[in-house]
Amino acid sequence: MKVQILNKKLQNFTGEAWLVKKGKKHYVVSGTDAFYSGWEVLVFECNKDGEVTNWSDVCGGRGVSHDEAINELEELN
Repeated sequence: MKVQILNKKLQNFTGEAWLVKKGKKHYVVSGTDAFYSGWEVLVFECNKDGEVTNWSDVCGGRGVSHDEAINELEELN
């Protein structure tokens, strides 16, 4: 299912966080330069305002771009 990017400039996150929507669910795609591991992008479930509702990451990882994490999210059921 296609992911729709709603906002590429979410506040209250370290680094760069995007609000996206897949079907009826919203997600934050959050990228940051982690102190020990370098650049990583993780995807979290959130509400329509970009407030994370579950801090268990859905997909993403070290060395992944926002676009790659979104592509991975699109492949999930």
